[in-house]
Amino acid sequence: YPNQLTPTDAGEKFYGFAVNIAGTVKDLRDEFCGGKVTGRVRIGATDVLGCFLPEVIKEYKLRYAYTSVETKVLGMPALNDALLNNDIDFALIEGPIDDLNGKLTAEPFRYDELILAVPNDIDVPKGSAMTLEDVAGYPLVLREPGSIDRVFTDSVFMAHGLDPRPVFESYSFHALLQAVKTGLGLCLLPKDLIRNSVESGNVSIRAISNASFRRSNSIVVHR
Repeated sequence: YPNQLTPTDAGEKFYGFAVNIAGTVKDLRDEFCGGKVTGRVRIGATDVLGCFLPEVIKEYKLRYAYTSVETKVLGMPALNDALLNNDIDFALIEGPIDDLNGKLTAEPFRYDELILAVPNDIDVPKGSAMTLEDVAGYPLVLREPGSIDRVFTDSVFMAHGLDPRPVFESYSFHALLQAVKTGLGLCLLPKDLIRNSVESGNVSIRAISNASFRRSNSIVVHR
């Protein structure tokens, strides 16, 4: 790092994202003007990773000031179409990709995890783990059907022979957190997104002893 700076944990994460992006977009290295990289990079991202992109783009622009960056934060089906139609150069996606045509290539670059957010007054002692069967017995607050988080969540429940029936569904992470905060139910949400809510005491978290919601995040390109 320049000037002997020591990055924070968040800075380290953003720096890693930017390095991965820079390494993926190889065509930017093919055009040089006076020793400077020029050109355009078109990025797609799912909503969770899209929350981090502004800092990533800032880091990238510091390195490649003569490039332009265009960004689209979309759902997985729209990102698939954008990749297949060459409307974007690559996409940052959390979880497995939907590649029915076999025309996409995914390269994992980090891992994240969905964690169980619960109301502060839940009748499970702090520090105690729950089983997935326990979780399924409570009212659930989940992402909307078809979203990449919901598809992943449903797949884990199904692998344990469970069929979750949510009492509240939303595309909005803010709405989901509010639902948990007010006691409507339990919700599985990306750890990176709910850290502030946990630290501020708005919601609590509980471990799940017999199931993992860890998943890879990938850079996806058209073959």
